[in-house]
Amino acid sequence: MPMYKIEYKIEEEGILLNHSRYYHAKNESTAREMLEETWREGSLTGYEHPKEMRVTEIAAKQIKQEVKLS
Repeated sequence: MPMYKIEYKIEEEGILLNHSRYYHAKNESTAREMLEETWREGSLTGYEHPKEMRVTEIAAKQIKQEVKLS
């Protein structure tokens, strides 16, 4: 199953902050739905919805590189 990286910005105290989340999903649409559900019922409940959002399908090799950088 592909992995998707969703990069988004939320506003806190007038400042746009960059965030990202990773989801294993069938397609981009499902990954977006998973993020929306996290906003409705999960760990992001109570936060503003994102001002900008970008979804990218990523390969396993990219995931390992990004984890090492974190």
